[in-house]
Amino acid sequence: MRRQTHVGTLLLLLALVCRAAAPASAAPPKVIEAEPANGDNNVDPELKLIRIEFDQDMSGGGFSICGGKNLKVAGKPRWASKRVFELPVELAPGTKYSFSVNCASAMNFKSAAGQPATVHPIAFQTKGAPAKPPKVVKADPDDGDEDVDAKLDRIRIEFDQNMSDSGYSICGGQGIDFSEKGRWVSPRVFEVPVKLEADKQYQLSVNCPSAQGFKSAAGVPAEVYPITFKTLAAGADPPRPLPVGLKRVAINNLRKAIDQSYSYRDLHKIDWDARFQEFTPRLMEANNWARFARTTAELLSVCQDPHVWLSLDDRAIGTFRREAESNFNAQQLPKLVPGWKLHNSTVATGRFDDGIGYILIATWSPQGQADLEPAFEALKEFADAPGIVLDVRANSGGAEPLAQKIAGCFLREKTAYARSAYRHPSAPGGFGQQYERTVEPNAEGPEVHAPVAVLMGNRCMSSCESFLMMMDQVPGATLIGETSYGSSGNPKPHKLGGPLVVYLPSWQDLALDGTLLEGKGVEPDVVVDTQPSDFAATDPVLEQALKHLRSQAGE
Repeated sequence: MRRQTHVGTLLLLLALVCRAAAPASAAPPKVIEAEPANGDNNVDPELKLIRIEFDQDMSGGGFSICGGKNLKVAGKPRWASKRVFELPVELAPGTKYSFSVNCASAMNFKSAAGQPATVHPIAFQTKGAPAKPPKVVKADPDDGDEDVDAKLDRIRIEFDQNMSDSGYSICGGQGIDFSEKGRWVSPRVFEVPVKLEADKQYQLSVNCPSAQGFKSAAGVPAEVYPITFKTLAAGADPPRPLPVGLKRVAINNLRKAIDQSYSYRDLHKIDWDARFQEFTPRLMEANNWARFARTTAELLSVCQDPHVWLSLDDRAIGTFRREAESNFNAQQLPKLVPGWKLHNSTVATGRFDDGIGYILIATWSPQGQADLEPAFEALKEFADAPGIVLDVRANSGGAEPLAQKIAGCFLREKTAYARSAYRHPSAPGGFGQQYERTVEPNAEGPEVHAPVAVLMGNRCMSSCESFLMMMDQVPGATLIGETSYGSSGNPKPHKLGGPLVVYLPSWQDLALDGTLLEGKGVEPDVVVDTQPSDFAATDPVLEQALKHLRSQAGE
């Protein structure tokens, strides 16, 4: 008897078996333990392995560690078991690290069934004193030199500490013949052979954001140090060195400006006598204004004040570069805000499905006032919306009158928001009478009635802090995020000599109750503590603002 096979029945049985064998839905893997753990602020810098354990068997075919720019991988990552991943690292003492397991743009940690793992942020800090980044203390030729002999056959760079000899980064340098490799002539001095041409300007930098090959012996990248120099024309005589008398006048003018005009001179508790005693010999050795300016900037760096800087032939020379952690991720915002539109480098807008509007203002120093027009147009559109998110987390200041125009759209009467006291050395206490700063309703702008959540953070300073104080006076406005940086000064110029000018803060910026803003900042109404890794795929500050506005709309 011939055996028969019923294909339809067999296929049905196979389908039922397969359906019974497969889970209803594979749950995404989750991190159940990590070493170091998220939030651990006492990690041993001698730790050699970051260990991540998942709640289920993983594919082992790939991984995604997102962020962690300063995390030095010291070997080949590996799967220690089906659920445990290990990353060999070299950690530095007193250093913050932040990364995430998977992120929106990279989901290569996957289960054995192919399901991407849930994004898991990890932020930690090692114990101990942080290793300081190396700084260039001298270069030949140096930044601003205009009398360089074209026959110079090597560039020499000296650092303030022992360096690693494993690599280097000379960025830029277009037109310079770097046909031979550089070498370390001592633990702190690096030389690179060059060939230069007469009567030509060259630009390069020691390290740059995309190349950090110059590192300390501890592995910390050196601070970026730009160098612009010019070679003499063929047969030209070098310029005469700065007269001794002119240098003395400049030093005296600097000391006078600090003593009589610097509004935060006493706040910093600096021994200026000792500081000038230390730097005067070096200033007297400077043979041109560029070198004099560099040494002056180093003298003033002790202030750690972003509002203290120099101008040489209209070229700004900073004295301090502030460190401020961002509580936002500019790359994620376009994905998180529906209808995102970047109008220009100053303003971006969007609108959420429930009608809440979003406006980002990146600076109060736009290319032109017209750059702020999209913000006014958005305020007009959102005037009666259920709420507005006004995001200034990336804004570090600029022109306070422009900030007043935006704040004025939310106000119906003249309103005081801050106090100021200008430095007057002859007045009692060294300052003139305090006066209130006020903001007027913007008669030309839209009249906004919507409740507003202002997103703020540690990058907000100067005129943006004034804007925060303005918005703090707006009925229905809520400041959300982290405390601002705390730096404002209304800097004024003081001529030192020749083309060199120093800018020093002229006032003390105060809250309405007289509290000094410098070093303290503006506090938010709603604090959202975050780590950089929190912004890998989400934005907790924005989420809190939306939650707040929606709760208000529901009341």
